[in-house]
Amino acid sequence: NGQSMEGDDEPLHVLITGEDPTAIDAAAEMVESMLVVIDDEKNVHKQNQLRELALLNGTLKDEEWCHICGDKGHKDFECPKRFTLG
Repeated sequence: NGQSMEGDDEPLHVLITGEDPTAIDAAAEMVESMLVVIDDEKNVHKQNQLRELALLNGTLKDEEWCHICGDKGHKDFECPKRFTLG
């Protein structure tokens, strides 16, 4: 809608509240771990999101992804995890 909202001029932040200081500290550590920048090649979550987006858009090239482990670079029958994953 183009309108500014309260807090738009503040730097990005996360507010964690609670009554238990131990739980607050644990929550802060969890948030901090999510804010660490990860190289795209090592970011499995991002790779899976991009793969799902490509699948939804119809642009996924199946031959590039293993259906067993989700990694790229080998086919299902070459997967080193084919006997270890449930």
